[in-house]
Amino acid sequence: MPKSPTTQRIAQEIGVSVRHARRLKASGDARVTAAAEDLQEVFNLDDKIKLARLRKLELENAELEGKSVDRAKLADALGVLGAKTNALLLSRLVVELPPLLAGQDAAAIRAEMEKLHARICEDFKRFSEGWKI
Repeated sequence: MPKSPTTQRIAQEIGVSVRHARRLKASGDARVTAAAEDLQEVFNLDDKIKLARLRKLELENAELEGKSVDRAKLADALGVLGAKTNALLLSRLVVELPPLLAGQDAAAIRAEMEKLHARICEDFKRFSEGWKI
């Protein structure tokens, strides 16, 4: 719940003593009402700023604790992963595989594909060894 402006702050805002501000407040003076509304907006803004700072600190802490990842860092990592995956598959499937399969029957092709699958899995395992999950 937002704080309400104190009589002392209202008195400072409208340039009167605290005692006089209390009397004006009790009588419903428009200057006091306007000053209270202005101060309420300031209090609300202060609270919003504090909440934004707190949220930023929470996000930074979550990243430091490994509970969160910065989107830019994740996008970069996914870009590298995509490029390496593309290069690996191109190398294995387009460059290495055709000469191995030329003139073979289905069983031999299946055996070569299983070997290639194992090599690709090993390549991914080596690539991902340094990842923290």
